[in-house]
Amino acid sequence: MNQSTSMMIETQKEISYQTANPVESSTSLVKSKQKPGLCAAQAGRGGSCLSLLMLIGAIACCGHAGQAQAYLFNNLSDAINGSTNVSNTQWLAQGFSTTTTNFVLDEVALRLSDKRGDTTGNFEIQVWDAAGASGSPGAQVGSAIYTGLAENLPDASSLLTISGLSVTLGASTNYYLLARGTTLNSEGALQWDVTNGITSNAYASTNSGTSWVGPRSNNFIMSVSAVPEPSSYALMIGAAALGVVAARRRH
Repeated sequence: MNQSTSMMIETQKEISYQTANPVESSTSLVKSKQKPGLCAAQAGRGGSCLSLLMLIGAIACCGHAGQAQAYLFNNLSDAINGSTNVSNTQWLAQGFSTTTTNFVLDEVALRLSDKRGDTTGNFEIQVWDAAGASGSPGAQVGSAIYTGLAENLPDASSLLTISGLSVTLGASTNYYLLARGTTLNSEGALQWDVTNGITSNAYASTNSGTSWVGPRSNNFIMSVSAVPEPSSYALMIGAAALGVVAARRRH
């Protein structure tokens, strides 16, 4: 097949940040007959208010920049050591984990292809939790993150990239990226490349997810990237502001 080796989904939402309302100058606040606020009270101490605002602004800017993708799992550079079939009844799942921060999944990539060259029908890529027996796949998280046609996949090892996602992932939690057929032709199957390197748990089900066999002795090849949840930045800014205020009041 002469199909593209990468498929992209357009980002549907963008997070924008707005600056705070302008702050009056120290001079006008000092002249006010009202009780001076924190900024006015600190005006004679080396511009403490300005320092506070600059610090908060810096944290906000860093928070925005910190939205660069972080890999939660990535073995794309590992050598390919065969592949395993994905069909309507045989489902494959590769584990990945979050750190102590809440994340939003935004992109996955997996080495999935139709090496037979005659498979037709739909397949899905899903995210599952690890609530099954002994940490195996338990239940699907939300809806499928991708639905595609087998005939659009190349017939050689290739990378299927799915971006523009927005799936909230809890902190310090195990998950699985799962590939399954939904309406593949009875004789057809897709192939997910594997590597001998073991980074996380991998499982296979031959009865449409009713039970799982694993962990396997090899891993499926994929990458999972995410960005920290936006609320994390608000907590950082609030904590920094309180810390600066408390420090100034001690002087």
